Amino acid sequence: MYKNALFAFLVAVFLLGSQATSAVEESNFPVGDKWAFGKEIDLLEEASSEISELENNLTELMSSEEAEMLKNATGLELKSFELNNEAIIGFYYTGEVIDDLDQMVHMQTEQSLYSHTVIGTKFTSMLPEEGKHDVRFETSCQEDDEECEDPEFKLLDNETGEQLALEEINTELGGSMHYVAKITQDTWWTQDTHELARTEITFAVGVAGGITIRNVPNLTFDGVSILDMGEGEEVEFECDNGYETYPFYYANDGWEDCDDGSDEPGNGYYFECDDGSSVTMDYVNDGIWHCD
Repeated sequence: MYKNALFAFLVAVFLLGSQATSAVEESNFPVGDKWAFGKEIDLLEEASSEISELENNLTELMSSEEAEMLKNATGLELKSFELNNEAIIGFYYTGEVIDDLDQMVHMQTEQSLYSHTVIGTKFTSMLPEEGKHDVRFETSCQEDDEECEDPEFKLLDNETGEQLALEEINTELGGSMHYVAKITQDTWWTQDTHELARTEITFAVGVAGGITIRNVPNLTFDGVSILDMGEGEEVEFECDNGYETYPFYYANDGWEDCDDGSDEPGNGYYFECDDGSSVTMDYVNDGIWHCD
């Protein structure tokens, strides 16, 4: 019985080995075979709802009553805009059987992570022409409007007294950045047993980019950009005593904050306007523009 069992075991091992050998021999990789897969993600498409909301807000702002008032008073206007931006990241994997020389199967695979970013933002607006301008903002009231409930505003050239000349400016903020990280792997496998005999790995990184800025306005006042004006600051009222200052809305609020009472009416003090004229403290912060 023992001999019969041993004989059956040897036969089974022989048959199993024959099947395995046949399987290995039948498995081959034709030269030129290729395979590939990958995934690409459009980041801006993922954020499409937020971008649409931004575009809608800009469109509403352009057609708002406030924008119309600004246009009528100063001529300044945002006429159109384009947000042609792209942001893509992706990954891909490719493989190919290169050759089968010298009883070796040569395979080459490539893995890559890449990103592609493009900024193409454009604005068309009415702005002052390039150069230095001496301007003033003028407010006037109709003769029959005693309380000046409907004032008129104008942005004037201080030298000519005429409304500031504006021109249509096309502003462009553009640029691109492309990044690729690639790993190429060459492997050589034995044809009969399909064992890895040798491998070579190559790393490569590529970066390319550029930026375009055209006609970006840099409006300044007394050498300071208007974008930087007023940050963290508020207009202050200077007391007549010369050593106290308070937020401007403290003036004529019914409470004496200055030691000398110069921030409230009835104490014989006047408020001096920027143009050199003076008004009584009763007129300060009363909701009506009294300074010329």
